[in-house]
Amino acid sequence: MELVLNDLSFTTVERTHYEARSLMEQYVRTLAAATRGGAAKVLHSVVDINMLLLAADYPIARWRNDDLVEIDIVRLFKSLVTRAPSLPANLADGLVEYRFEGEEAPALGFAYLEESLAVSLASNASWDAPLLSIEENSVEADGDLTTSHVQVLHAATEAHVADHGALLCPPTPPDGTTMWLKRDELYPGLTFLDGIEGELAVLGSNDHRTGRVHRRLSELSAFMTGWDSGPLDANALPMRMTRDSQATLQQFSEERTFVLPDGTGVVFSWHVKIGSRTRIYVHFVGPGECFVGYIGAHLRTVRFAN
Repeated sequence: MELVLNDLSFTTVERTHYEARSLMEQYVRTLAAATRGGAAKVLHSVVDINMLLLAADYPIARWRNDDLVEIDIVRLFKSLVTRAPSLPANLADGLVEYRFEGEEAPALGFAYLEESLAVSLASNASWDAPLLSIEENSVEADGDLTTSHVQVLHAATEAHVADHGALLCPPTPPDGTTMWLKRDELYPGLTFLDGIEGELAVLGSNDHRTGRVHRRLSELSAFMTGWDSGPLDANALPMRMTRDSQATLQQFSEERTFVLPDGTGVVFSWHVKIGSRTRIYVHFVGPGECFVGYIGAHLRTVRFAN
């Protein structure tokens, strides 16, 4: 799991430099707790970190060179920021927007999409929670605007980090090949079609998607083993899953058609997102029976036809 700086929490308010130093010390200690727990030692941001204001005329760049700040605190912060690539302000080619309490929140949206930990400055009560609910506004393939609320893993204190526990560094198979070979043991509620073997094989030990795919398959497997009767309740799914639009299915059904073990060809429409570019396609047959037909790059839609 990686770390994302929540720039919305760096609000410019009247505070002394002493108060700003205290907040930043807590912020860095929160980052340290997360990396000790297994999070990657890199802090992503959608803005220039050094220009963020902690107080009037006191940006982070000045804080980093303040003789009153403990040198170890500054060193740790620098070690995380040095390798931090900037993040795109527009996610998913501008077809999705995230907001928190009415404000645009691309950093929180990125943390949600990439299943990363958003880390906030404890500047006000809004950030005193291990989970944040943000608004997702997305343009669907048929052009309709859909609004929903999603949860973002979040921390502004060391206590919040502790709440996430094993999520920071969950036990994950070393690679996709192991996931395939141990699929019956790892994902007892799912049946994988033959093509999945090759699709999982490309997930190596250093591929950031490996852990995310494993997590989604594990969650889906747990759901399927617990679904023992009645119709599918989409609201009970452990993650947000969507179906392709009819326009997309009419135009691109062939690449979503997979052959079940009995030889029947079925169009798979239900899918879960892994970040902004990877998808897992499944077909729900009924209680306890779900086929996984595809794990790979975003398939074509009427809006993404290339």
